[in-house]
Amino acid sequence: MVRRSSWWRWVGASVAAKVVCLCCVASGCDSGSGSSTSARADTGDLAETCAASCDQQARCETDPELVQTPEACRAECEDEAPPPELFRRVFVQSLGDCFAGLDCDTSDDSCVGVALADVDPNFATAPLGSQCLEVQNECGGFSDDLCTYAIAFTPDGQARFEDCLNLECDAVAACLQELLDR
Repeated sequence: MVRRSSWWRWVGASVAAKVVCLCCVASGCDSGSGSSTSARADTGDLAETCAASCDQQARCETDPELVQTPEACRAECEDEAPPPELFRRVFVQSLGDCFAGLDCDTSDDSCVGVALADVDPNFATAPLGSQCLEVQNECGGFSDDLCTYAIAFTPDGQARFEDCLNLECDAVAACLQELLDR
């Protein structure tokens, strides 16, 4: 049995001593419709992904005391995730599709790589990720995992993310936290 984590808790935000979603920073860049990789997600996309994540966790958890009711799990997922329009639709939908088909012996973390590759097969070498790692190494204050997942942001979100990275060290973490919070 592989221990599960909630999908929206991949990046710990040390600036607020709480965990927030790693894949959301932007305000939308387009209408959110269509199949473009930059299209924004919506509340329906988030609800479907939360449902798939919660269903997979309930199906695979062997300790009944750790299983939330489907309603409670979905509500927590949707409440703790940043606004869905901050995500690229393809990323959110790919996560949901992966969670729905994930077997119980595979970590749900594997879905992150699948979803990022659906956005950009070369996500690991994205220039924004490299810039972010340089800032994180110099300034600290936020998880370096966030750098890898910047590809999941809409183009507008990536621009806002980069604006944060260009601030003085003492302001970077707070700026990123503000972008990640509802």
